Amino acid sequence: MPEISRRLVAVAVATRLVGVTNATGYVGKVSALSGLPGVTGTPDSPPVKSASDARVKPYFVLFPGAGTPGPETDLGDSVVDLDLPFQLTVAGGDLYDVLALADRVHAALHRWAPVVDGHQCGPLRVPPGYAPGVVLTDRDFTPHRLYTPLQYQLTAHT
Repeated sequence: MPEISRRLVAVAVATRLVGVTNATGYVGKVSALSGLPGVTGTPDSPPVKSASDARVKPYFVLFPGAGTPGPETDLGDSVVDLDLPFQLTVAGGDLYDVLALADRVHAALHRWAPVVDGHQCGPLRVPPGYAPGVVLTDRDFTPHRLYTPLQYQLTAHT
């Protein structure tokens, strides 16, 4: 049974995020080696606002999930859909940067439907019942960073 490549779907979502402006994007972790596809010069850690303002500029990290086969199969058991989750952590040095970045990420991903290896995927949607809640503070950094998780999922069709 052919399945859609989880890796190719993750690359498609990461590539879509290249269009998010005024932010540094990472995949899987914050590292110069974990930049978005096609982006060169990704910094090893998020840049600061200025020499006199040590708060970080907005950044996000995409965490693709491995997913699970969808619940529906055809009578010949030859179609395997994958329900794939994606989480993003959007972060920054101040509340308004984080909220504005969350808006830009959501605008790029919500209801967008990639075509992967000739297969149409369902649109990215917020999982039923998910609500990101309040913006949180990461006190492991000085100055502190603010962040919030965003979650999406899609169904990849074979």
